[in-house]
Amino acid sequence: MDILIKPKKLKGKLNIISSKSFAHRAIICAALCEGESVLRNINFCDDVNATINSLREIVYIKKDGKDLIIRGGIKQFSKMNFFVNNSGSSLRFLLPTLSFFNKKESNFILGDSLSKRPFSDYEKLYTQTKCRYEKKEDLIKTKGFPDENVYVISTEYSSQFVSGLLFLAPNLGHDTTINIKGNIKSAKYIEQTIYIMKQFGIEIKMNGNNIFVIGNQKYKPTSIAIPSDLSFLTNCMIMNRLGSEIEFEDLLVDSKDPDYSFIQALQSEDKEDIDHLDFETNTDIVPPFSVLASLLSTKTIKFTGVERLQYKESNRLFTIAENINSLGGQISFGTNTMTILPVEFLNGGVIDSYNDHRIAFMGVLLSTVAKGDIIIKNFDCVSKSYPDFLGDFFGLGLDFEIIRQQEVLSFKIADKKTEVIIGQKLLSSVDKYFSFFENRRLIVADKNVPKTEVKKLSDLLAADVYYLDDEKEKVKTIENAQKIIDYLIDKSFSKSDEIIAFGGGTVTDLVGFVSMIYKRGISYVNIPTTLLSQVDASIGGKVAVNEAQVKNAVGGFNPPRLVLIDPNLLNTLPEIEFRSGMAEIIKIAAISDPILFYDILDRRPYENLVEWIIKAIKDKIAFIEKDPFDEKERRALNFGHTYGHALESKTPSLSHGEAVAKGMHLVSPNTSLDNCLTKYGFYLSCPIKKSELMPYIINDKKVKNGELTLVELEEIGKYRFRTVKI
Repeated sequence: MDILIKPKKLKGKLNIISSKSFAHRAIICAALCEGESVLRNINFCDDVNATINSLREIVYIKKDGKDLIIRGGIKQFSKMNFFVNNSGSSLRFLLPTLSFFNKKESNFILGDSLSKRPFSDYEKLYTQTKCRYEKKEDLIKTKGFPDENVYVISTEYSSQFVSGLLFLAPNLGHDTTINIKGNIKSAKYIEQTIYIMKQFGIEIKMNGNNIFVIGNQKYKPTSIAIPSDLSFLTNCMIMNRLGSEIEFEDLLVDSKDPDYSFIQALQSEDKEDIDHLDFETNTDIVPPFSVLASLLSTKTIKFTGVERLQYKESNRLFTIAENINSLGGQISFGTNTMTILPVEFLNGGVIDSYNDHRIAFMGVLLSTVAKGDIIIKNFDCVSKSYPDFLGDFFGLGLDFEIIRQQEVLSFKIADKKTEVIIGQKLLSSVDKYFSFFENRRLIVADKNVPKTEVKKLSDLLAADVYYLDDEKEKVKTIENAQKIIDYLIDKSFSKSDEIIAFGGGTVTDLVGFVSMIYKRGISYVNIPTTLLSQVDASIGGKVAVNEAQVKNAVGGFNPPRLVLIDPNLLNTLPEIEFRSGMAEIIKIAAISDPILFYDILDRRPYENLVEWIIKAIKDKIAFIEKDPFDEKERRALNFGHTYGHALESKTPSLSHGEAVAKGMHLVSPNTSLDNCLTKYGFYLSCPIKKSELMPYIINDKKVKNGELTLVELEEIGKYRFRTVKI
């Protein structure tokens, strides 16, 4: 999403988020302990969740408010996939330990920005060993980890490679020396790792470029509070230096934090005459200091030690300079320097975050000093470190508006192309998507869609309206299809005209079926009004009606030419309808998109709903593109549906989502999946025996030659097919 912020100073009380840097390290130490540790005051941002999610199926981890309870003791285990998303910290910290203890091959699956960042430091350690390391576009594969007495490594790209070795070393059966080549960069972060490990009972000695770790040490359980994030505190203190009035509540300052010295400097009142600052250990706070130097200094300031900025989520040497200069700043940079000339003021304008959370935060800082509105592109990247940012800063007076640009997707089945357009308030200008279509249109409207919405749509499109009398599965009958066909014939609709399905999944199924058989094919458009139909039923071209208590007994493939998805239509949706849609989102996330799955599991319910809708549709389209006619990979989308459809037929009072949720649990009990379904209000117990469902399963359209292919969940993000005799 993009946001627009009106220029304004901020004022009020703020509880500074806790340090994700500290949290990563403490979580890993706790996972390596034999016993229970309690970590208090956790900031459950995307990066920290990436570490938790990589460990949660190996050791016991439970979230309790802002606390984390961990019963550790990593020994040998078997798990293939670790989804670290875009968290470089999670990958660098965890790769040595998880690769070493894993009896299987380890697949570290990377997000888009992380896949572009350098990881050669670990790769070099694998050279001339029997262990295996392979880097692909979005994947690092390892088999074991080199067990050495001496590791030689550099900190050219990140000191986190050293920390990753430190976490592993006490578990080895021998003493270990880590030799750091060349100048040690970010030495304070290595010291922070050693400091936290000592709190878990590990003794480490550092002498110059050599770190000595005794082997066969035991991590000891402990309870600690995670201190405040001084890097983010720096942003807020600089806001105050530039005129805002933010009070900081419940600060827990740890002097071992690498940014501590800069916090002390900002508390001094006489720093505007500085002409040089070195950020070799503190590159994360360069963005806010760049704003401060531009506006509060009276002379040119040179920043040094900034070389590693180019290896962050974005090339921050470029993105800082480009964005501030676009507002009237004067910043130039070289390989390891930035030169900042003072300016009288900065204008409003557009800040491109490049999906970098620290550049997005810099944009907010700029909004407090700019002479005009600030638009920040892709602002949702802040969830990497601060998912509750907008809510917290709204309390400080941040005057913002979410601007959600339209997402346009497409897929093909045979030679028929479907365009999917997703956007807020899409229907207010719906006529532009029909401008080229000069022939007649018929809206087939769901009984539950407010008539005011139907009238708005019919007025904009000059369309006839056909209201359905039935609802839910009762809509999907041959009788209702016949009634619509009779109407089309009676009103002389031609093959060149168009039908518009305006309603839930049963309506889009019915209209698609009618469109397929009326005059051997008439164009149709889906405007889904329920969460279930938006993420599933309206996408993919499967159309059908029910017959003789068998779901989807008569149908085929008939993709719409257009699907218009307006999340605003969900505003009046009953809770049970939201749940039905969430079952389908959880399903596709569980089998194919662990990053989406854990986002759904870890966030507050529906907190990120529009992004979940977009991601779920993208995931479904990926299956359609591989297998348009549901013969191979696309069959995985039936996960939970074999038992689910049978349950719907046996117990008509069950909603589709409730039936699918029970179906997923019946075919593949999985702790994480069950927790996610339970969180969204699904009751997974099923009083009906599997044997009682067999009469319905026998008639399932997936039964071929007396065999049924079931979809099972192997682990989150991975499915398998199992063929059973009927």
